[in-house]
Amino acid sequence: MLTTSFPNVNYQRRHPYVSMPRYGRYNRLAAAATLLTLTAITSYYFSISAQHGDKRSVPIKEVGLHDDLDALLSSPARLRPIPKKIWQINYTHPKLVDLQEYMWSWILQNPRHGYTLLNKEAAELFVLTHYGIDSRVTRTFMDLHNTILRSDYLRYLVLAVEGGVYSDLDTSAIKPVERWVPRSLKHRVRAVIGLEYDILDSETMLPRFLFEVQFCQWTLAFSPRHPLMKQVVQKVTSALHQLAEEKNSTLKDLVPFNDDVLKTTGPAKWSEVVYEYLTRTTRTEISWKNFTGMEQPVIVADVMVVPINAFAVGISHSGSSESNTEDTLARHHFQGSWRVGG
Repeated sequence: MLTTSFPNVNYQRRHPYVSMPRYGRYNRLAAAATLLTLTAITSYYFSISAQHGDKRSVPIKEVGLHDDLDALLSSPARLRPIPKKIWQINYTHPKLVDLQEYMWSWILQNPRHGYTLLNKEAAELFVLTHYGIDSRVTRTFMDLHNTILRSDYLRYLVLAVEGGVYSDLDTSAIKPVERWVPRSLKHRVRAVIGLEYDILDSETMLPRFLFEVQFCQWTLAFSPRHPLMKQVVQKVTSALHQLAEEKNSTLKDLVPFNDDVLKTTGPAKWSEVVYEYLTRTTRTEISWKNFTGMEQPVIVADVMVVPINAFAVGISHSGSSESNTEDTLARHHFQGSWRVGG
């Protein structure tokens, strides 16, 4: 286990994950220098409590305590605002140094946000801590060995209980998260999602997309215990078991095709759940027609849907701009290796 000390910094002791604190009044260059040190390490895992001589063990839920997701992820009567937390996952990038510029952008653009990077060991500890040792979610996650399915699943599990912003490692922050939601709307918005595809006036859909307007899940922002996240955790957990059964496989040995990933844990499954949730919540049929061609954010219930250039600027379709626009909040550089065999 590797440990590193960060002088003059108030640690988030509660979470023994790979984490960086809110820098606030600290020099931003110090934050960048610290991250540069981290990214030179291929695989790392920090035990913050051990660094500070804290002998208390991490509280892990009792066996089976939260097998009922309704109990674990029950939503409060009034959801809290999106917390100042940024989460990223490292499963498929062996050399973080290649992505350090993107990672810096999230920390330096958001000095008042906590930053947490989860590697394999930290991810497993997170799930054990929050979902219980023997819950269905924990068993599913631990049995699942495919890194792409795991990474997709984990982002939902993290945001469901902790909330905050999740973004892939190959994304960069363009605007501070505090500016994503207009001040006049902050009291209403408890989730921010964006488009990755819009059919617009085309008569045929592009390959790889299953919805005329499909939502991305490479960047997401949510309040903790948001009912939409609870729903996606439930749906994805069931879909993973169903996929294994269809392939006559165990979760451990599951080898998905690209389409399997899209439909089980990826943007197609995510979009399916989003449409179902928005329709049920508003008691109105919500479909792609509510979002196609949108140029301004649209709020449905407490979910703010941002236009194509917010998270998907630079793609070669869907009316996306080649360069950043006033709407651009984050940019995806598509350097990931999610595709099977890629």
